[in-house]
Amino acid sequence: MWKILLLVCVLLSREAFALTAEQNAVLFGTNGPAPVVQTNFAASRTLPSWITFSRTNLATVYDGQGYITYGPNNLLLDSNTFNSGNWLTFSGGTGSAPVLTPGQTDPLGGTNGWRIQLDRGAGNTASDFSGIRGTFSSNTNGIRSIWVKSNTGVNQTFSLVCTASPSVVTATTSWSQVYYISSFATAGQLDLCNYGPLGTTNSVDILAYNASAAAITYETAPRSQDDVVTTASAYFGPRFDYNPSVSPARSRGLLIEESGKNYKASSVDFSSGWTPDGITVTRPASPAATSPDGRTADTTTLTNSGTALSWNWIYYNAGSISASRTFSFYAKKKEYNYVMFQDQFSTTFAVVFNLNTGTYTSFVSGATYKIVPVGNGWYRCSASISPGSPATVFPTIQPAILNGITQYQGTVGYGIYIWGFVSEDGVAPTSYMTGGLTRNPDVVQLGGAAATAANAAAGSAIVQTDAWEVAGDKTRYLLASGSTRALLYSASSNTQVATTDGTTSLATSVGAGATFTSNPIRSGIAWDATGRSIVSNGFTLKSDAVNLSTGAATYLGGATSTPTFSGWVAAMALYNVKLPNNILLQKSIVGRPF
Repeated sequence: MWKILLLVCVLLSREAFALTAEQNAVLFGTNGPAPVVQTNFAASRTLPSWITFSRTNLATVYDGQGYITYGPNNLLLDSNTFNSGNWLTFSGGTGSAPVLTPGQTDPLGGTNGWRIQLDRGAGNTASDFSGIRGTFSSNTNGIRSIWVKSNTGVNQTFSLVCTASPSVVTATTSWSQVYYISSFATAGQLDLCNYGPLGTTNSVDILAYNASAAAITYETAPRSQDDVVTTASAYFGPRFDYNPSVSPARSRGLLIEESGKNYKASSVDFSSGWTPDGITVTRPASPAATSPDGRTADTTTLTNSGTALSWNWIYYNAGSISASRTFSFYAKKKEYNYVMFQDQFSTTFAVVFNLNTGTYTSFVSGATYKIVPVGNGWYRCSASISPGSPATVFPTIQPAILNGITQYQGTVGYGIYIWGFVSEDGVAPTSYMTGGLTRNPDVVQLGGAAATAANAAAGSAIVQTDAWEVAGDKTRYLLASGSTRALLYSASSNTQVATTDGTTSLATSVGAGATFTSNPIRSGIAWDATGRSIVSNGFTLKSDAVNLSTGAATYLGGATSTPTFSGWVAAMALYNVKLPNNILLQKSIVGRPF
């Protein structure tokens, strides 16, 4: 009988008993209303139909193998419209102009393929050819590909580059994706060419479908995520990132980042633009080592060049800096376990990273230091500064024999591996950017039923992040329809999530000892005309009587189409009703069903 009385008391006044999230789950369950939409980015690695995504240039990501590579991309324009202005037709010598016929069968069972006839005539010299050419802009390692099938019942060969050293491929009697890999020039091209020196049949008659030119790093075959038909613009797809520090690499979800730029002209060439002192810079590394992007060509060794007492370092002039700036590079131990990283002259930062234990010792306060494992013995080492007044900064890298900043007598050939230097604005390192690259922002907007629910006068939203960077430089919006209706955001706090109507904010802790940058955080917000409630990780729920009213365009990662968020969204759900507090509390616990 006493148990029944206790339950009645709890039902009448739950707050008075201060039940934990687990106790609430046992007594009341966690079902509640079903979401209008929900998705698990980390598991599905796809965008639902109710999200629109855009980014206008290349950006990198960790793939499932734990290597840095480029997100989905197809740099060719009008990749399946071979008679458009973005494709050229050409012929020479005994060759005839190509004949292009649309409306043919394609490898998907449709009729979006093309018949392409390339007749070079009787000639077999370099002056005799017939072909078409698509062009694109890039300066990366890449892979050119196209789907082809012989239209004559027998195999046919042709070239994907109409030059003296053609890349010869074969169209068989079945559809296949032919390709070749090379470094892209700034002005790249993909040809379908019947080239005289090939010595093949005078006339090539094939079916073709969707060409692609995709930036890659270590890959050796076309990637399915790049096989996207483009029109007047290149394709740059969403990045579903992995955590490379565990094996196998763990899916983190949808990576959303604000814009960024690497101010260092070359991220992998440490012999140019750097000044060595007692150091030999060797690229590619000797002995060879696979870099974080899965290749060996750009890994560098920094080794002692002599045995005299020396600083044994390299440095460069990063110029005058007053705003927040983050310097980062990748390092791996060779003979030495330590790497010193400091601003040699202005002393805005100084730290020694332990490449054996993944720890660091700081020697200058005021800067933020990080050492993050990225797999295969590599660490990303960074220092973030905010000088305030202008300071001329000289980033300096020193293979070190001990945990300190000092000159030492080195051993010739002893040192460390390094790769991938980045100098970027902001208070934390973002995704790797090649030298001189500007990464445009990821714009993620809700549409359809999701937009209707998020913009309504009554509703609820739950968003789970794997991690995101929160610091005092700006407000970071997670889900918002403008700064005056921010459903979930962080106002420069690594331990609190907040909501605001533009006048009154309401914040709550993300959990005891938890931070946005270190932990998976699931945050929930519920609202209607009577007020709003907010909670994270089933911790402390806060409520007030502020009416969030209705919204217009709602973004994930920003208050507008200019995101301020940098991190990973693992999952989310939206409801068309205000969830009761006890249900909102339960659904905000990581791992619970939406």
